[in-house]
Amino acid sequence: MIFQEQDFIQLVKKGLSECGVDLSADLRVGVAVSGGADSVSLLYSLSEIFTPEHVFAVTVNHNLRPEEETCGDADFVEETCRSLGIKCRRTDVQRGLVKALAEKRGMGVEEAARKVRYEVFEDFIKSEKLDYLCLAHNKNDAGETMLMRFLKGSGIEGLCSVPRVRGRIIRPLLDVTRSQIESFLLHRGISYRTDSTNFDSAMTRNFLRNEVIPLLEKNMSGWRNAVLLGAEKIRGDEDFIQCELEKAFEVTGYKAGEIIEFDADSYSALHEALRRRIILDAVKRSGPDSLVSHDFIMEADGNIRTCRSFSCEAGGICIRKENGRVYVGVKKLEATETGFSVIIEKEGNFSAGDYFIEAKKSDDAVHLICNGKEIVLDKLEFPFAFRSFQVSDRIRKADGTYKNVSRILDDFKAGSLKEKVPVVQQLSGTEEDGFMSIRCIFGSAAGLKDWIVKE
Repeated sequence: MIFQEQDFIQLVKKGLSECGVDLSADLRVGVAVSGGADSVSLLYSLSEIFTPEHVFAVTVNHNLRPEEETCGDADFVEETCRSLGIKCRRTDVQRGLVKALAEKRGMGVEEAARKVRYEVFEDFIKSEKLDYLCLAHNKNDAGETMLMRFLKGSGIEGLCSVPRVRGRIIRPLLDVTRSQIESFLLHRGISYRTDSTNFDSAMTRNFLRNEVIPLLEKNMSGWRNAVLLGAEKIRGDEDFIQCELEKAFEVTGYKAGEIIEFDADSYSALHEALRRRIILDAVKRSGPDSLVSHDFIMEADGNIRTCRSFSCEAGGICIRKENGRVYVGVKKLEATETGFSVIIEKEGNFSAGDYFIEAKKSDDAVHLICNGKEIVLDKLEFPFAFRSFQVSDRIRKADGTYKNVSRILDDFKAGSLKEKVPVVQQLSGTEEDGFMSIRCIFGSAAGLKDWIVKE
């Protein structure tokens, strides 16, 4: 069958219509563009379906790959938009911040990058007053996503089909295959960028795409349609559960606020699927970035149904029961607990908790001055973190082995000062360079000894 360019444009129009877009209306339509084939095809299509002055592009440079690649992608997107007469907003994320977020929140780098990206998207939608923001997820992506979620043990809510519409974010290419996208670009002679990490099978999605899916295509040619059909069926079940969940909120007297609360007896009478959703909803409302395990959810569920009173916590979230009510919220620090942190991205003056820090660059080192004490950290690059120590922190010894920071502070006889002692954490470089490692215990800032890792 001969490929017709207009067939692709019609597929995109059909996808937009299925997302509820009135193509005859005077709309402001955004598009997220990475520079890859999928998003570039969507950018060109939208520039024809709408007039260029009604299309607004956004590109996010996560700075996770070598600078020449990531900046090259963003430069390419900006130049492509200029050639089409489309306004483009470029966001360059500070190198190291995505990995720092992943470490802080206990999530994967891909998930942290997605969080950063979607925050940019939401701001872009508001600032440009967009009616819609189009993302370029296609049929291949949807199949890969469902397979990945299944292998990671997602529940029914995670195995639903990728939504076409979520608020103002829409996905008009969900019925378009990657081969159709590439054929369109080939026939138009349109260039695009290829992410070098696509070939790194150490990443879960790439492993599935490069290793597993080719086997499925060879031995089970209809697997993708079967998976997507199953996801659509699950979507109907999920919609039903969500309707029942709204009723359950009313039955249990669910109150959302800084502390979520609901009636324990009414909760206990519900089906397990609804009980689990209520706790998950309360956790997400209390701490959107908190990660808690399925085991923690089920432990809390069992305690609510069987204990007169209890309290348990995980991921910074506390769930407790007293006087027949359940309360869910962020764990409050006790008066004896302290916590502080600041990410230092360049030379200057900064504050973290009760500390005031001056950072200066000199040759191949960074000078840190705090409370009248100065330390010099060789080969430390911006950005880095100045923060309170965590019980899981380890620091390298002279012989190359590691020692727990908490035990070192005990050796220093820190006593009540222990939680006030700052550490310096490297946020730049690679794993081989010691990325995310503790470079220094800045004990002298708290009246104790220093421990500096020599490079």
